[in-house]
Amino acid sequence: MINRIDCGKKKSTTTSGKNKNQNINDNQCLDDVKEKFDINVAKLMSLGRNGRRWPETESEHDSYCAETKRLNQHLDDYKTTCSSGPSKEFASIILFSLRRVTRQYCRKTHTNQRRHKKLFAMYKCSNQLSNQTGKCLEDYIDTLLSTVKLSTIQQKIPYTCCNYFELLKCTDDVFHSDQKCADSSETFQEFVRTIFDDIINVACGDYLEFSDKCQQLPLLTKPSLLKNKKRPKSILIPLIEIWDQSAN
Repeated sequence: MINRIDCGKKKSTTTSGKNKNQNINDNQCLDDVKEKFDINVAKLMSLGRNGRRWPETESEHDSYCAETKRLNQHLDDYKTTCSSGPSKEFASIILFSLRRVTRQYCRKTHTNQRRHKKLFAMYKCSNQLSNQTGKCLEDYIDTLLSTVKLSTIQQKIPYTCCNYFELLKCTDDVFHSDQKCADSSETFQEFVRTIFDDIINVACGDYLEFSDKCQQLPLLTKPSLLKNKKRPKSILIPLIEIWDQSAN
């Protein structure tokens, strides 16, 4: 789980009852922060059913980028307030990459103007195919929830990496299932890879895309979600939990 550091609440030094209430408030802070963080990451990544709708016109693009700037700021607030150790380090890498790619897509330069035709074609296809790509994303989240339960980080990293490559393949297949969108798959893949490739290159070692080691991993049993437990909206919450366990 994400380790919480001081969330700005005054510590109680008088009675055990107050300490107990403080612990309850701390847990509520953690739950609230995680939920908001999860929702905002999903919106920022614009992937699947929980992501934002991609802009298809210049005016929509301006509004989208204004919201992107606000979401980036909120993510920093949550990261610095209620995470520490490996979880904070991992989140910092991913959020840096996410901020970099969203700024690149939103920056109005001569180079970007030349790319806009290709980008808007990808945006339109992403909107049309959001249910299908959302299923790819949910399948990956489910595998991460199973991976979290493995006993050692040495077991968790291979499954995390290899199933990430399965996510890429799944979304690529979705785009190629629609003849009009096949040419946009590369642009979509570039967006996802730009966010995650930095951490993948550092963490995955020999478990690389198309590697024999990935092919040899036994299948994991997908978890049965309890009625009172929701699937995370983004992949970042279970990823952070996995990396946080690397310190144990």
